[in-house]
Amino acid sequence: MTLSLDVIVLELVGAKASAACAAALRQVGSPALSVHIEPKQSGSIPHRRLHALQRSDADLVLLVEDTVRLDSRWLSTCQKVAAMPAFAGGSGPVRLSSSLDAKACAWARHEYAAALGTSPGSVESLPGHVLLLHRARCLEALEESGLQHDGIREDTLFPLLRAHGATLHILKGLGAELIAADPSGSSLRGQFLHGRGWAARESLRMRWSASRRLGRLVAWPAVAALRLGRAAPPFTHTSEFGHTLALSVAWALGESVGAVLGQSANEDHWT
Repeated sequence: MTLSLDVIVLELVGAKASAACAAALRQVGSPALSVHIEPKQSGSIPHRRLHALQRSDADLVLLVEDTVRLDSRWLSTCQKVAAMPAFAGGSGPVRLSSSLDAKACAWARHEYAAALGTSPGSVESLPGHVLLLHRARCLEALEESGLQHDGIREDTLFPLLRAHGATLHILKGLGAELIAADPSGSSLRGQFLHGRGWAARESLRMRWSASRRLGRLVAWPAVAALRLGRAAPPFTHTSEFGHTLALSVAWALGESVGAVLGQSANEDHWT
């Protein structure tokens, strides 16, 4: 059995980067392979992901951020998931390009710590740089939950899929090299707003009490230390530790504000 496939490049860096990413994907695929670009102007990353699934009529949709280059085996890997029962989503390990500067490496370790060198297999969540999604299963889960307005966010969609008995996988053939940093996500403002949005939604989902919300407000140093530890060395640049620390503090402060005040009015920063 072969599942139909659409490929969408999500623009983060810019039009030139997304065009180059799309060209690299087309080199591996057949002439009939559908590769489209979702520009920045179409909204936040979660909503661009959702729009891509809603507009597609393919069984599988591969979402690729323009900050990465996929391994040459990506197409054959996409074709093999038909044999995986209850497959709902897949991604792959992350490698860092030697061309990345200290700030970009710090962001990559902070953002993708769990995916750096990770082993293939079934997992509970997936990194967002590359997402192979079973369109119908994802849309059904969001529709039943009433959370379509959130778009496709890792912290919202993946728990829903697991609750429906679907499976998520790290696939070796979807490994990717990170060649650039997301300008918005790697900024301190972006990390602050990302942390704020996460805590705001998590506090509602888990029905945090007032005391727990206040506890989260004052616990930001511990949260920052945990995130810094997760993005642990070996660092490749001497200044990478300082950049990673700054990103961890920005996220932790965002969590504190989000737990108490909720999310900001505009979440187009989401990465």
